[in-house]
Amino acid sequence: MKPSQHPIKILFIASVLLLVFTVTSLIINTNQTMEKTADFMKRELSGVLVAVKDIHRGSSSVTIKQHPTGELLEYNLEISKFLRENDIRERDSISKNANSGTIIFYKADERGVYAKCCELEYD
Repeated sequence: MKPSQHPIKILFIASVLLLVFTVTSLIINTNQTMEKTADFMKRELSGVLVAVKDIHRGSSSVTIKQHPTGELLEYNLEISKFLRENDIRERDSISKNANSGTIIFYKADERGVYAKCCELEYD
């Protein structure tokens, strides 16, 4: 083998390893997202939104403080447009029955009394 072929061989091996690493990372990330979405769909939710962040391309990260346990649950959901259109923010409330895609949002008035704001059918 000529000495000039060694860098090409090393570059090829590095490229293949990088490709394998990238594909593996994407598969793991997709699997984790699917598991979180399945958990979201089967879980009963009732609590306050403690964090609402727009992530990318329609996805939002919502952190819910579950009532009455105080457990913090974080989900990445494809609901950014809905949240913007309905002015859903931190300190608003969320409710969802187990194994249901219907999410109900509540907004608090200046006295802290919650009233139903809107509903979303999440698939």
